Amino acid sequence: FLFSQANEHRIFTFALATISDYSLFGVVNFKRLAWEGNLFMVPLLFLINLLNTTNRRNPWILLPVAFLLFIPQQEITNWPIVAFGVILQFCLVIAALWMLARPGWTNLAVAVVLATIATFSFGNGMFTFAVGFLVLALKKPKQPLIWLVWGLSMSMAIFLYFLDYKFRGQTGLLALALHKPAPVVQYF
Repeated sequence: FLFSQANEHRIFTFALATISDYSLFGVVNFKRLAWEGNLFMVPLLFLINLLNTTNRRNPWILLPVAFLLFIPQQEITNWPIVAFGVILQFCLVIAALWMLARPGWTNLAVAVVLATIATFSFGNGMFTFAVGFLVLALKKPKQPLIWLVWGLSMSMAIFLYFLDYKFRGQTGLLALALHKPAPVVQYF
């Protein structure tokens, strides 16, 4: 149920947030979900600090998290499912890329799991795999088997994401990109 497609780009985190809130409290409370979602800024701050290897005491490290608080119209902080999903997705993406940059097969496995969950958290999470190729390109030494595993994992995650997706008229840019890719490429 947590990963079932319903023509929605917020799959996993939406289901996880509402089911866990209902299971714990017997009712879905969107104010509580907003607070819970915004609490993910703490692990996000921790992950950003992990990536900062030069000066961990620099107060500017808080800037990305502060930017999340002041998004125009407070969309993330006031819309509970977006707060829960987007901020958690930032954590998943950063953690996946950080694990991918580290050596070892266990780190690769964790990175694949995190990137897959990010894909199912918000549809744009699938771009974690694309950015992962950049991380692999910068990583020394080059290991073709890791590239293959990452690429196969990306293909499987994206295939499963769209497995039950019902393409209908006026479904948005994704359907347009798949049915008429040339104008979309020209746009970018």
